[in-house]
Order: sequence, then structure tokens, then C-alpha cells
Amino acid sequence: MAEPFTSTDGLDLYIDGARFLPDAVTISRVTGRIFDRNYNQIGPEISTGIDLNSSVFEPIFNYSLEIRNPRMPPTSTLLLKLYSINRFSLKLVLIGWAALNLFLESGTENAPAADSAGVQVSLNEGAHQIRLYHSGPSTEQPFSVHALATGGRIVPCATLLVRLVKAPVDKNQKTLQRIDVPQEDWARLRLFQARPDYADGVYFSDTARPTQGENCLYSAMINRSIVLVREVVLLLCGARAQELNTDEEISTWFKMKMTQMMDNKPQPFDFSCISRYLTTYGVKVSLDSARNLPWSGFTFAHFCFNPPGALYFGEPWRKYDPPTFVENIDVSSCQHFPAWLDGFKPFPRRLYNEHLTLIIHLHEVSVFSDKDGNSLNKPANATDKETAPPPEESLVFAPGNQAWTALHVFRKGYCNTGVYQVPLYQGEPSQEILSSLTSEECDVVLKDLVRKNSIQFVPGASVIVRIADGRRDAELGAHIHTDVNQSYLPTDNIDSYNNEPSGPKIFDLLPQGRPGEDIKHDVTRWFRKLLFNATNGTTNHESSQMKVSGSQEQEETSLTRRNGFQKLQQPDTSFGASDPSALLQLTSRRAAYSTTRQEESQVRLPRGL
Repeated sequence: MAEPFTSTDGLDLYIDGARFLPDAVTISRVTGRIFDRNYNQIGPEISTGIDLNSSVFEPIFNYSLEIRNPRMPPTSTLLLKLYSINRFSLKLVLIGWAALNLFLESGTENAPAADSAGVQVSLNEGAHQIRLYHSGPSTEQPFSVHALATGGRIVPCATLLVRLVKAPVDKNQKTLQRIDVPQEDWARLRLFQARPDYADGVYFSDTARPTQGENCLYSAMINRSIVLVREVVLLLCGARAQELNTDEEISTWFKMKMTQMMDNKPQPFDFSCISRYLTTYGVKVSLDSARNLPWSGFTFAHFCFNPPGALYFGEPWRKYDPPTFVENIDVSSCQHFPAWLDGFKPFPRRLYNEHLTLIIHLHEVSVFSDKDGNSLNKPANATDKETAPPPEESLVFAPGNQAWTALHVFRKGYCNTGVYQVPLYQGEPSQEILSSLTSEECDVVLKDLVRKNSIQFVPGASVIVRIADGRRDAELGAHIHTDVNQSYLPTDNIDSYNNEPSGPKIFDLLPQGRPGEDIKHDVTRWFRKLLFNATNGTTNHESSQMKVSGSQEQEETSLTRRNGFQKLQQPDTSFGASDPSALLQLTSRRAAYSTTRQEESQVRLPRGL
């Protein structure tokens, strides 16, 4: 059992290094402070240097700080931030946040929850491997490690190595300080303790246990070639490199550069650039919800990849790359804000294509009942022929309005892993539009099409979709609103996309006496058949109806030839720095970021991962 920590005791803080940082880092620095639960700062500012001979992916900081005088309340918690210069933009980015409670309630492994005088605490002594998180702690709740850990996404694989050591005392039990002792005696008196070798397994890493996906990432990241900090520094400083002849001069330049860049607000880190995309693991997609839909019917959704856009271009791709249906609609969600519970759908071994886009297509499906001769949710553009009830009591489904959108899947060799809110466009995508999306970045093409009035927004309507590298879907399992990327939304009208769900629930609009699950099954089966026939040129949607009466089901489908899915439904238009090339050449030459040769490798991970 650790000894109680008293007001006369001191501690030494060591920030040893970081492990498995993202591909996009170059030179990094850790800054931090110690806070109590009310965010009152304790002690001095923290700011590290960097070991020039360490790897940019696993930098060594060799930082230590004596904490002697300040009163340390029981809830004192270390809060650290890791910054780096992004190798793509050469801008300073904030990679992530980490936290470590300085004390434990004596005799337990629990961090103190309050600063009451009766709480006896012990130093959380030892070597710790702690996770990095994408977002900082919410200031609306007391500060703690838990407040940080529950506030957002992790930075996959990335950790910091930190040690807390109780300060030594002399024979009179007085706390020693380095300033009073010759430097050659620091190690003997334990005023300085050298950084341990990570392979010795001394770092406590239970809070950083890897997920299944992280284990797959480690097997790629562990094989990255080493790029030394000193190599990158000399590239970043450009023409001044010839003036930096000693390690001291290089370290001075590093401190000056990082200090200057930190005077400006750092850019958010692009979390796609963790580890390069590997075809082995593929892509995962989850269509979670639609927002602010203008129609009154049931919403059915499907998506596909473009190229090849097989659903819209037909043979020879159709049978090899069929559309993916999103079927499990949440009947407790609002009709104009439908949600789906399907979760991630995997697409393993999807080949990398710089301009691959995800095409999401929504359809309004109207449900009719002949019990009282009225439509349950008749669309504005439905005709009497489409909506006339059959002579016997039954349910009838008919297609209505449509909307679609597109989202970029890859960029710079990485999967665009994230949560996106993207606007919906009226009708359905034409082959010409789909072809244009394969030649340039998706957002650029879409903005140009809007400018030319080739496509029109469905006002205020959007979808929430998650795209993940096949190893990283667990990161997006529980996201908060601040994790949603809204960069695709039109900036001049973004407020209209942030309406809160309201209006009737889907289950309130379903026919009485039939379970919602049965109706979902009926709609899905009918729509699959309709879409299959349409893409094979055999469906006339105007006479496509499905009647359900008790246990008997009957489908009526005209065999009138149609010209593929393009004519399935006519849309209702009533909706109203420095050049980074040298740095990139270095990393390409050294194969620092290429993991193609490791796609099938199985690597035993070192202890602590």
C-alpha cells in the first residue's frame, strides 16, 4: 500500500515520449497544466522539447518537472496536449488531449472525486501509458480523467508515456530539490530517474488497451520506416538548414518555430490520416439518419459506390456491385427525421480510387389502406391511378419523391473516416453527374454543379453518414454532435440544417393492427423487387403496387418495358506555408508511410500494446 501524500511532500513529473502517432505528424511538442476539479491551475506551465534522434512517429521528449511548493488538492489532474506540424499542410495541428490523475484514494485504485479535507490520498506513482483523445474535456462538468475519456473519440493507437515519482527526502525528511544539489548527484539521490526502456514493460497501460481495430492498425504502423526528427527539422527550416550546424542550434530552432506557430490557433487534425488505407480491410459505411425531409411518406434508402455506379450505368458492373439497402428503419424516429438501425455495412477489399464517391439515394414510399378508402400518406405528386385502393382490404405501397447525395470516400491514400452531415439534392443523379464525380474531388464537383444550377438542394434536408476504414469503425460507435463534419453543407444557409427532430413518429402513421416490423419487411421486399425490375428494364412504376391482406400477399407489376432505373421516377421539383514537396519526397523515398508490403503480415505486438 502506497504511503499517504502530505502537504509537505513533493513529486517529479516525467513526460518520456509518445507512441504510434498518426502518419501525418512531423515534429511534435507536448504542453500542459495541472488543474483541480474546478479548473484552477496548480503549478507551472508544461512544455517539452524533443530528442532529435528519435522517430517522428515515436518521439522522445525526455521532459521532467519538479513540483514542490504548490498545495495539491486531492482532485489534481494533469492535462496534456500534443501538437505537431502536419506533413501535408505544414500547419500546426492539435493531435489530441491526455489526462492523468495525480492521486488515488489511499488503499484503492480510485481517483478522488472531491477535495474534502477528510480524504486521504496517495500519489498515483509509477509509469503510465495514457490515451490521446480527439476533444478536450467539457468545462460544464468537473474536470477529471473520466470527463476527458467520455467526451469524444480516441486518437487510435496514439499514447503518451508519463511517470509520477515521489520526491526524495534527506535524512531530516526534508524534500530535496535539484537546485540545492550538484547535477552529478541527481541520479544517486534519485532527483533524476532515467527514462525506462519501453520493452521492459514497466508502463501501466490498462487504460490504453487496444481495440480489435487498433490491433490491425498496429500491425501496419509497427512496420513504418523510421524518419528521424532531425531529418524533418532540416527540411522544415528550408534555407536556414545550412546555418544549423550543431544539435543545440537545431533544438533552438525547433523551440522557436513551435513557439511562433503556437501563437496562432492550431488547425484541427484530420483524423483520416492515421494509417494508410489497406485493401485487405476495406471500407465500412453506416447511413444513420436523414434530417428535415419534405415528404409525407415512408423513407427507403440505398447506397452504392461510384465508380462503377453500377445501379445507374447497368451492365457489366450491375451483378458485381449491387446497391446496398438500408432496411432497419427506426419506427420510433420522426417521420421527417427518419433514423436507421442497420449500423456499419462492410465492403472488404474495395480497391482504392482517389475519386471514389459514395452515392446515397432516398425514396419516398407511400403506404395506402383501403379500409376506409384513404391514403395514409399520399405524396403531393401521386396520381389517382397510383393511389386508388384495391377492391379488397389491403395495404398498397407506391413510389414518390426522391433525393440523393454524394460523399468522397478516399483522400491522399487514406479513407475519409468520420461522421458527416451532407446535403440532399433533388431527384436522382444522372449518368453525366456521376461521370463528373469520378474526375475531381467530390465537394468541388458538387459546388460547381450547384453554381451551374445543374443540381438543386432539397432545402434544409441532409443525411448523417459514417464512413470508416475497415479497422476503425469502433471509433465512431458513440459520437457526439461536435464530431459531425458539416463542411459539405452550404455555409450561407447552414442554420436551416440544424433543426431538431420534431413532428409525428413513424409508428403513428403506420396502419393499425399490423406490427411495424411486418410492414418494414413488406416495404423492403416490395422495393427490392421494384428496383430489381427497374434496373433490368421491366418495371412501370406507375402501376407497381403491393397488396397485403392478412397472410396472403399479392404483387401486381406491369411488364411494360422501361429504359432502366433512370426512368423509374421523375423527380418532383416543388422542393423548393512553405512548399511541402521536399518533406513529402523524403517520406516517400524512405517509404515511411507506405504499408502495402505489410497487408498480409502478422506481427506479434510488444508488451503494453
